[in-house]
Amino acid sequence: KDASKPVNKVIAPDSPKTLEVKKTVPIVPPARTIPLAPTVSPVSELPPEGNVLISLIEGGTDLLRVRSSDKGEWIEAKVGTVLKQGHEILANPDSTVSLLFADGAKVLIEPNGQIKIASYFTKGGTVQTELLLKDGQVSVEIGKEKVNQSDFKIRTSTAVATLRGNRFTMKYDNDTKESIVSVYEGTANVSAKKPWYLFWKKAAAFELSAGQKATISKKRNIKVDILYTQ
Repeated sequence: KDASKPVNKVIAPDSPKTLEVKKTVPIVPPARTIPLAPTVSPVSELPPEGNVLISLIEGGTDLLRVRSSDKGEWIEAKVGTVLKQGHEILANPDSTVSLLFADGAKVLIEPNGQIKIASYFTKGGTVQTELLLKDGQVSVEIGKEKVNQSDFKIRTSTAVATLRGNRFTMKYDNDTKESIVSVYEGTANVSAKKPWYLFWKKAAAFELSAGQKATISKKRNIKVDILYTQ
């Protein structure tokens, strides 16, 4: 590919101007692989349908905090704990947490990351998964054989990302309200999440390919950059 040419264009929701892909092409390594099962736990099978398993905790502690609702009490959890739709997970400052879903999807929560399993169910043969990323960064992997049977979304207060391929990361800063989606394998659909007072405007959207990154600002502008050349 010729990195000197724009890869794609996108229209910001609050501006008629056209934004072009940044021409700088930094070389970055691929996202790290999420382990399927922990080496420190006897867990080796997928959890039952509709369940999510804490499969590995790496770092300074083997515990983390979870709660069953937005106003629920935080309790300690460890490897082997089974989570369901509605549960919220908060990683410790020095630990990463690996989650294993019943359909084989894997999610890695970076230190201080906070997510909620907003929905997780199967309908018409398709696994519907939606995570609410409240802070921090998560990486997602879906087996190639499962892509066509999966509808995997991650939402923040400013963006929605739907995985169309196998591997991507999403980062959200709760202070700046900035969301960043990076695709390492496959594709992902990224759209700005409209605030209620802009209900009459069409949300900006973009289809990212492997090697691309989208940054969604607090004002819902989308900027697309190149992560690496293939």
